[in-house]
Amino acid sequence: MRTITLTKADLGEFRSLLLSERNRLSPTAKDVLEVLSSSGPVALDDQPGLIHDQWVALHACRIDHQKLLQIDSALDRIDNGAYGTCQDCGRAIARQRLNAIPWATYCVRCQERAQDTTDDEPDSHLAA
Repeated sequence: MRTITLTKADLGEFRSLLLSERNRLSPTAKDVLEVLSSSGPVALDDQPGLIHDQWVALHACRIDHQKLLQIDSALDRIDNGAYGTCQDCGRAIARQRLNAIPWATYCVRCQERAQDTTDDEPDSHLAA
């Protein structure tokens, strides 16, 4: 098992990136509630558009929730010393990948392999 060599400063930077993304995603639930709680009666002609908006808001909320779980998992990996190591093959995750997707759990090769096996599943693009 190869691990990536990250200094305390590197880990601090990644922690900051993760926390920043986590804070950016957190207010989303409030926005979703606004879309879902339409006040007053809705005209029959307006219902399809409203239902679509609600579906889109719920779907976005689900994606954000999954991303928040991945971010929390990455923060745990920083704390337990496993950050930067592919959870599948145990090899180091490239720094460029961590810079682009700090919550990544797989190296590019394993991510591509996982993507190939889940292409038919909804939201398979969420794996990192």
